[in-house]
Amino acid sequence: IKKDTIAEAHHFTAIEGKLNDKGEFNVYIDLASAETYIPIRNQRLTSLLFEVNTFPKAVLTANLKQSLVIIKKPGSHVLKGISAELDFHGNKKSLSIDVLVNS
Repeated sequence: IKKDTIAEAHHFTAIEGKLNDKGEFNVYIDLASAETYIPIRNQRLTSLLFEVNTFPKAVLTANLKQSLVIIKKPGSHVLKGISAELDFHGNKKSLSIDVLVNS
């Protein structure tokens, strides 16, 4: 939100996720792929804010083992709040996030 009333939606175009057999989940966000639809803003975000030459990726990690256990049959899903950790710009932060798990 800018100027208290103007909402702008931005996103990353390069995101990769992995889930292993132990329920360990990782999402890798390529910070150089920030897309604001304004080229100079993209450049400034990646070079000045994200410092992608030093910190090219953000990584979200979580363990979905408990969420996967409660899915009993194929085609079912569950929305669940879990604890996760975000590694961003050389700092790690614990987060509570909602995930939708499908089987």
